[in-house]
Amino acid sequence: MQKKLLIILFLAIFTAGAYLIEKADGFKDTKARLQKITLPTTPTKLGKRATLLEQLGLVYLFPKDYSKYYDPITRKSNFDHVISLDSRLPEYRQNWIDHRQIPLEAYPSSSVLDSGIVARGLPILSIVVADKDLNDPETGIIANRKRKGKEWERPCFISYYDKGQLLFASGAGIRIHGGSKNKRPMESLRFYFRKAYGYDQFKPGIIFSNQSVPIKRVIARIENRYANLLALDLAKKIGCLAPSAQSAVVYLNGQRYGQRYALIEHLNKDWLRSRYGHDDFILLRTTGHPERRKISSAYQKLKKWLNDPDIRMTMPEVSKRVDIKNLSLWFISQFFTAGNDMYQGPLLRDITKPDARWFWVNWDMDQSFVNPYEADVNELWEQSLNLHNVIRNPERNRKDPRTARFQNKDPRAILFRRLSKEDPAYKTYFERLLMDTLNHKINPAYLNSWLDRQKAAIMPLNTDDQAFFKTLADFLKHRPAHLRKLMRTYYDSPESHGCDVIGPTAGGITIDGYPADLPYEGWYFAGSKITLSVDTHPLQRLVGWRINDHIIKTTENQFSHTVTAPVKIEPLFK
Repeated sequence: MQKKLLIILFLAIFTAGAYLIEKADGFKDTKARLQKITLPTTPTKLGKRATLLEQLGLVYLFPKDYSKYYDPITRKSNFDHVISLDSRLPEYRQNWIDHRQIPLEAYPSSSVLDSGIVARGLPILSIVVADKDLNDPETGIIANRKRKGKEWERPCFISYYDKGQLLFASGAGIRIHGGSKNKRPMESLRFYFRKAYGYDQFKPGIIFSNQSVPIKRVIARIENRYANLLALDLAKKIGCLAPSAQSAVVYLNGQRYGQRYALIEHLNKDWLRSRYGHDDFILLRTTGHPERRKISSAYQKLKKWLNDPDIRMTMPEVSKRVDIKNLSLWFISQFFTAGNDMYQGPLLRDITKPDARWFWVNWDMDQSFVNPYEADVNELWEQSLNLHNVIRNPERNRKDPRTARFQNKDPRAILFRRLSKEDPAYKTYFERLLMDTLNHKINPAYLNSWLDRQKAAIMPLNTDDQAFFKTLADFLKHRPAHLRKLMRTYYDSPESHGCDVIGPTAGGITIDGYPADLPYEGWYFAGSKITLSVDTHPLQRLVGWRINDHIIKTTENQFSHTVTAPVKIEPLFK
């Protein structure tokens, strides 16, 4: 007890002394003395003292004496305890070299790989981490995978290769990503780029289709047959907001780590700044218990409004608070991919705009293109559970995993049900949006070319995914028609009819506001319209339209037809 009191007294005197020194403009000397103290890789054992040292600005940096770690003749490096602690003060930075002076090939994450591995030309993320930082029972991040926060971030080195070329290398911070409820042989990993480690962002223009916006954090995520990566990519084509992602091979300390990984942007303040120019957003996860989180007041106000039975949910009313198109496209992406764990992704609102609306970002779609619950269906594309749960809203039964956890409380589900039930205009709007998506954004021609591109990128990484891609091709072929059938069953939508547009045209043609190629085949709910517009061209003059066997004479370039049965349309020229 007496020893504990002495420690507390020491800390109090030390803190007060530091404060007085700061006021006397002598705080630099205090930092100078503190920076000489050697801290372990993880300062958790030091408790309050470690917290104080961190507040005084101690950071990880590279040592100045780089020569003893790198031999320019053999081009080999031996980084051992390379990252050390130092003060941010400029006068002490002179003892440490600029990380930009280190050759990319000198990083241990570069030199650890066999040249034969690199020569395969695959996208590779190589990581080097001290074994104790991974597996130490007390301080290792894998050994303590449930621990979260900055104190469970460890220094590492990463190198990125593609097409046999070393494109980027840097120090970084590494943490375990995700819930990690069960002990698994492999983990999803999250990387933080900070000046303390090296570069403060992943070099632009290298990953994510040469994306040029700053990338401050990257996730190397374990993939279930790459379902998450594929579904997120389709969601972006549909028009949803989603992080960029790409497949890669991961090596940890020179050994391949897991079979399937995807590199994914981390959704955080940095992601917001790179896209919107600022980070003054409410960013809230609505699964779990959001009411317990710091930013709950605006969310609770939204929930109260959503659950007020005296308010009629109409498109004009809802559009004051929520981005209706964003909400609707989010559901279309989930319905099409048969997502079984739908209610992922953050809810956001720009607090710099008084009239800003809430919107969602697609995230964690790894339960797409799989069938964990519906044993009674014969084909993967026949799944209907997500439509059934969100529209019919069955009571939650903990013994039955088919009853989703969040469809009766997530704001997306509540809003979609109420809008669909209380405003016929929204029901028509959603049906139209779904038709346009299937006919013009992810039509069969696009899905076939998209699948070929994905196979070309993924198959070299894992040849045993051949069977999955065969199943996925069957899913993409049949899912649109089955989704229209499910809309009739669960959404009381009308029957859909095929609509073909044929005939040569010297100019372009636009269908439903989208540029199109002929011949065109689309499907329309009965009672909806197909709208066509032919571009003017000096070599042709429009004289009419043939609707099945009936000719309508007109020189108007724009033409609409209400679909009530299968129809074939042809523009006529002279």
